[in-house]
Amino acid sequence: MSLTKDIKDFALDIGYSHVGITTAEDFSDFIDEVQSRGSLYDFYVEDPRKFITGAQPQKCMPEAKSIISVVWDYAQKGFPESLLGKIGRIYQARQTSKYPCLCAGFRKAGRVLTKKYDNYLKPSGLKITQYSMLANIARNPDITVSRLAELLIMDQTTVSRNLQVLEKAGFVNIEAGATDNRVRKIQISGNGVSKMKQAKPLWETAQLEVEGLLGSGGVTEIMSAFRKITG
Repeated sequence: MSLTKDIKDFALDIGYSHVGITTAEDFSDFIDEVQSRGSLYDFYVEDPRKFITGAQPQKCMPEAKSIISVVWDYAQKGFPESLLGKIGRIYQARQTSKYPCLCAGFRKAGRVLTKKYDNYLKPSGLKITQYSMLANIARNPDITVSRLAELLIMDQTTVSRNLQVLEKAGFVNIEAGATDNRVRKIQISGNGVSKMKQAKPLWETAQLEVEGLLGSGGVTEIMSAFRKITG
């Protein structure tokens, strides 16, 4: 995992609405736009927090090469009175959520569950992502890389990278299609079937622990929510 992705994930997890990383060059378009609004934006230009200077990162941090830009949506907590009359009515009137970021919550829960399943699967040498990939391949003989990516809701590059690890370990066989060499078809190997048999009881233990934690009602509600989200 890259440092950039770690930074973005951490910022989303602690509640920021958006996060990005860019160069430390001046935000010239932003500065020009604010200044073009004249006296209407004097309150902003003259603010002691010096927002215009902040839009010129290297003035504040001469050695900076890149910056992290984060957005905190104040409207999630209720519109701040200090901004009344200064921010447009559309912003003030828009519907806002009373909940913390759902995406961040699901991502955090996913990481916790991944760690739990990985710990149980450790004696088999598989990670939960590899176990899931092998299970899908076993259920779908001669599946293509693109179709496997669709089933797992992953990009093909990530799927191909994980398949290389499984192929190197001897758990899958990947062959070119009979009529199109660009199409790659995947079969689980005999070693792959043996590895799945070894890993399945470990997976069952993890699965039952999570089911016990959630309760049957909780599992049903979560599975229903997953179907709504994934379509």
